Amino acid sequence: MKRPSDLIAALRADLITLSAAITTASNPDEYDAAQAAHCEVSDRIEAISVTWGRNPDKGDMVEVTRGRKVPLGTVGWICWIGESSYGPRNRREFRVGLSVPGQSGLVYTSYNNVDLVIPDPEEIAERRRSVAEWKAANPLPKRIY
Repeated sequence: MKRPSDLIAALRADLITLSAAITTASNPDEYDAAQAAHCEVSDRIEAISVTWGRNPDKGDMVEVTRGRKVPLGTVGWICWIGESSYGPRNRREFRVGLSVPGQSGLVYTSYNNVDLVIPDPEEIAERRRSVAEWKAANPLPKRIY
């Protein structure tokens, strides 16, 4: 898991390296390969920028970066978003329920206390695998008509 800003900085460094490879390419095959890699990295930066600019939603991986009740740095997947029952009624505030690996139940915090993070592909695969295992262990009951 990486913060979007760190990921974009690393990808921009890759772009500089690929730009140098494009300018120093000695044959058309090297040039085409470097150009294709450059386009792929540029597209990834654009996709991360778009993702980073949006608000977290259900199913997104987030990190707790503010607040005092949930430890800072806690990373989890948003499983629930709802209106808070705390504070004055004229101020509408939302809370999120996070599914944190290694903890049973959800961890609740204010929606404003979390920031979107971009998971590594291995983390996404692990999440899908754990969901598939849970579904296999807890099949839906058969319908009776």
